[in-house]
Amino acid sequence: MATKKQKLFERLRSINVSQYVEKKNGLDYLSWAGAFILMHQNCSSVKFEKHFFQIGSTELPYTFDHSGWAFVKVSVSADNETVTEVFPVLNYANKAIQNPNSFQVNTAHQRCLVKCLAYLGLGIDLYLKEDLRDSAVVEKAINPEVLKELILSAEQGVASLKDKWNELKGEKLDGFTQDIKKDLHEIAKKADEKEADRNVE
Repeated sequence: MATKKQKLFERLRSINVSQYVEKKNGLDYLSWAGAFILMHQNCSSVKFEKHFFQIGSTELPYTFDHSGWAFVKVSVSADNETVTEVFPVLNYANKAIQNPNSFQVNTAHQRCLVKCLAYLGLGIDLYLKEDLRDSAVVEKAINPEVLKELILSAEQGVASLKDKWNELKGEKLDGFTQDIKKDLHEIAKKADEKEADRNVE
């Protein structure tokens, strides 16, 4: 149980946040509302700020980098300590996006808010698990022989690629990202298009 005599980070990290943790797409998320309840229960003062940016003649609650990817910025203060975090605007698949809608911007603000609270200590162990999971994914190397088989199958068309993918399902497909899958599918589509053109001739 947290006590107010502890340093802020130690106090907040010791709080059990499990009652407010939700699982989405296989990942654990701390509810922003639950997080703020816990902060007010364990801190004498809490406030936050969503930063606005001047984009041309308009003031917006998000900004863009030079490539057009969108970001939000949030600051949180608790018991005279302040942290600020910048967070990318993501889609439903946790991929960074351009030209976000208002719902996506709002979601990014709430996630950025919770991450600020983690820097202060609340729920930070959830991010530790996330980092370990991401490291494990990065360490998984693609089997070059499996990739070669998939490319050869893709060159025979979409149906051939699908059959090979189903045949190889399991650990053999570790490391194959969505981008690689997309590239393979493009190869297969082009193969089908060429075959269709030959049939027309």
